[in-house]
Amino acid sequence: MKAILLLDSSFLIYRAWHSLKPENFKNTEGNYTNAVYGFTKSIKTLHNIFKEYSELSIIACFDSHCKNHERKKLLEEYKSTRTLPNGLGHQFKLCKNACKALNIPIYYNECYEADDLIASLSCKLSNDKTKVIIITCDKDMYQLINENVYVFNIIKKVFITKKEVHEKFNVYPDKMIMYQAIVGDSCDNIKGIKGIGPKTAHYLVNYNHDHVFDDPKLQKKFNKLVEKFNQTENQEIYKRNIKLVTLIKDIDIGVVHVHNSSLKDFKTETWKRFTETVNFKF
Repeated sequence: MKAILLLDSSFLIYRAWHSLKPENFKNTEGNYTNAVYGFTKSIKTLHNIFKEYSELSIIACFDSHCKNHERKKLLEEYKSTRTLPNGLGHQFKLCKNACKALNIPIYYNECYEADDLIASLSCKLSNDKTKVIIITCDKDMYQLINENVYVFNIIKKVFITKKEVHEKFNVYPDKMIMYQAIVGDSCDNIKGIKGIGPKTAHYLVNYNHDHVFDDPKLQKKFNKLVEKFNQTENQEIYKRNIKLVTLIKDIDIGVVHVHNSSLKDFKTETWKRFTETVNFKF
């Protein structure tokens, strides 16, 4: 069985930064390397988790410096609350160098976010013979889940499938875009429609707005939701949010070169030389 792991590199790097004390990881120049260590440790962990696959490939997707400019045109506040911790910035380049040392292809584009690259790669690479597994905890990726595309939560070490998405949000992955456009996303500073939250949004997503319920109380509640949703101001919010939360699946990324990846990549001279530059060993 063949699998391709698509790494949400920013997620893995930030997770490593917050879970490992920076002062315990420094290179010979005194710069922090904790995020690099945690990032590469995650890659090694993934090899062990998915060792049953006869063919395993890994691709790392990174954000660019001007990653949000198109979405910021729609919403100036988009992701504006996110700040880069002191001591982390230089480690992104080191993480890219780590990928190169491990022979892991790197994808980034000055015009798109890593999420969009992951969306485009998942559409391009998945088929009945190849599983694409997105390594992230970002619910924005749930809209991509289908029979051949999965999300893997590396923290809990569990797959997020259509079933899990429905159990948590009461909607299936193919409806997540509409759901997120209604409720918004505080992590990305996207405000939803006021008065329609996670507990009620699924009614608007799952039912035609002229649906008739047997329960009169539920019908009254549903009618109020539809009325609020159709207000001009809220329709403007909804249409804007649709554009903000929809991942781009058709980026022209050219020919994608994938190759088998294994734990042997951690035993090469290239990897050894890299670990010497960051002053840590596995």
